[in-house]
Amino acid sequence: MPRRSVLPLVMLLLATALPALAQDKGGITGRVTDKRTGHAIPFATVTLLGARRGGLTDSEGQFQISGLTPGSYDVRIQFLGYKTVDHTGVIVSAGKPAVLDIRLEDVVVHEEKMVEVSAERRLVEVRQGATIRGTNAAEIRNLSVATVNDVLQRQAGISSDADQIHVRGGRSDETVFVVNGVANRDLVTGQSTAGQLNARSVSEVNVATGAYDVRYGNAL
Repeated sequence: MPRRSVLPLVMLLLATALPALAQDKGGITGRVTDKRTGHAIPFATVTLLGARRGGLTDSEGQFQISGLTPGSYDVRIQFLGYKTVDHTGVIVSAGKPAVLDIRLEDVVVHEEKMVEVSAERRLVEVRQGATIRGTNAAEIRNLSVATVNDVLQRQAGISSDADQIHVRGGRSDETVFVVNGVANRDLVTGQSTAGQLNARSVSEVNVATGAYDVRYGNAL
């Protein structure tokens, strides 16, 4: 009879000891956000230095590390593209988690200074023998054009037929397109596809209709 009464007593003592043991532990909770925008930072690494404990923030930037022995802890928060933040001396008490509000500052790897170069072009170049008319990118943006051919057709003396450019009534194979100093021309047909380039992708379009120098040979 006495042996039967001992077993329930032992089980009762163990059942009451487990909640008491859980109350002796503490934890650290908090939220990690961007310092500039205030947006949550998910998957940031939270590490307890020297304790080999840690975790990751969730989609809301929140984290929780539980089951810690009461004491002082050093917490490190890291995320790619942000400065590392260390919180030293975080006090963990039994039965009550320590709450941290972490704001990470983004890292600017290298910031280039903007240099703007501007110049004025004369309306008429007296030392230039060629007849050249130009259209820059700013002017092209204000035109209802899609291709370089559309830009050229707005120049005097230029017409288009079957997507081919004719200058002053000449044939399409008598016209040379030069893109960044390189002639764009089919050696067999003499025609070019450069006129189909997107007008928004060029910085300037220049048209020379006569008296140009010898580097623009084989063109009338």
